[in-house]
Amino acid sequence: MQNRMIERFSIMLNCTTMNIPFLYLGIKVGANHRKKVFWNDMIINIRKRLSKWKGRHLSFAGRVMLIKSVISTIPLYYLSIFKMPVSVGKIIRKLQREFLWGWGHEGRKIAWVRWEHICRTKEDGGLGVKDLDKFNIALLGKWKWRLGKEEPGLWKDIVLSKYESWRKLDDKKVCSHDSWWWRDIRKICGGGCKENWFDKNIRWNRGIGNKINFWDDLWLGEIPLKDKYLRLYTNSILKKAKLGDAGYWNGENWVWNLQWRREWFEWEKDTVANLMREVEGTTLLRDREDERIWNDDETKVYTVNSAYKKLNKSNGTQQENLFELFWKMKALPSAQYFAWRVIINRVATYDNLQNRGVEVGSKVCVMCHCCDETVTHLFFSCRIAARLWKMCDSWLGLYSVHHNSVEIHFLQFKHLGLSKSCNIVWRCMWVATIWSIWNKRNNIIFRNVKVDVEEMFSLAQVKTWAWITNKYPRASFSYSDWCLCPTTCLNHCDSNHNI
Repeated sequence: MQNRMIERFSIMLNCTTMNIPFLYLGIKVGANHRKKVFWNDMIINIRKRLSKWKGRHLSFAGRVMLIKSVISTIPLYYLSIFKMPVSVGKIIRKLQREFLWGWGHEGRKIAWVRWEHICRTKEDGGLGVKDLDKFNIALLGKWKWRLGKEEPGLWKDIVLSKYESWRKLDDKKVCSHDSWWWRDIRKICGGGCKENWFDKNIRWNRGIGNKINFWDDLWLGEIPLKDKYLRLYTNSILKKAKLGDAGYWNGENWVWNLQWRREWFEWEKDTVANLMREVEGTTLLRDREDERIWNDDETKVYTVNSAYKKLNKSNGTQQENLFELFWKMKALPSAQYFAWRVIINRVATYDNLQNRGVEVGSKVCVMCHCCDETVTHLFFSCRIAARLWKMCDSWLGLYSVHHNSVEIHFLQFKHLGLSKSCNIVWRCMWVATIWSIWNKRNNIIFRNVKVDVEEMFSLAQVKTWAWITNKYPRASFSYSDWCLCPTTCLNHCDSNHNI
């Protein structure tokens, strides 16, 4: 359109003229979201929030919480509309990683835990930080879900006027007139997605049979019939047939009537019979529409949270029960995050530093001067640590042999005479003891102090008492009561239902 004509229309409509791209609700309309420059404003905002001066004044727990807060707010609008380029994802992850491990200082620091591990859920041994790539996919997947629902909307009418149906997203062939947004959705959760994660989590409830594809959709069994009976599918006349096209009504009874391109060989007839037995156990329903449901036991509806959990789900580990118990404790966050690092062996002990190329000189344990310092030795098998754990047992009236494995040691740190909820409170002492050992080890190295097991045990007692009385409001016992009768105090927590 010529500039003169645009000026005439703007005068007639009493409005100003704008150039493309222009800002609307913080988004550059008309700009190419596949280029890195489109995302510069978002990157700048994240860099401001994760500034180095904040890292200098925040604990590890504080930095984790700030990273979670930034990811859940700043990029949300962008990621819910556009697919983030790989290069932009790398920049943001680098900002997060440097903020978490750099303490706000210049220069390269050791990233003790892989970012993929940190992005796992807490139950899987991670910290629950959002994986931006998977979060982006979960956000964009909602567009496909909403296109397939009956809810009205002008945006939906406009999209379907061009692409006819949401099922076009499942086509493997890309059309030249498809927009980049449509291609991105198709690549993420449509025909261009190799993992096919979206369709694997969609099920159909039968109705009148006008929406469900007989062969392609998951409406019977655990996999689509096309995948289960591939040879029969190739011989079908109507490969895209709906359920309503695969039979007819005989009065009030539904009769399945599948049509084939050729007669079946004798050795194929058993497979055909199996298919017919499977489908004849079902029928269509005249009084309701076909319904698409999401594979979620609670809502049956697609949510970004449920989709992200499915994308971020690990294969499962033997440590799941351990971390489920671990994060139920209400210890000081800094101490609890450090104990988490001890469990996964990502602490700056001499052997771990040497494995990462840091010159440490002697690797001998500074507390016992007997063995090389490792996580297992420093916190459990060292004679100082072993004495400290025995003091914990004696204080509670226990006599036990502790395992040197971190995971088993944590799970065994309980009193059989206490309830499950009381043992969760008691395990705060495990975290406090780990924290006390580490602080004493650092004071020996950097301040040249002497080992004092009694002092270490007393500090662990004080910290545990402070955490419990602050986190559990009704745990109003005094410190002297805590030192004299820990079992009674723990039972008091349970009787007041503070867990």
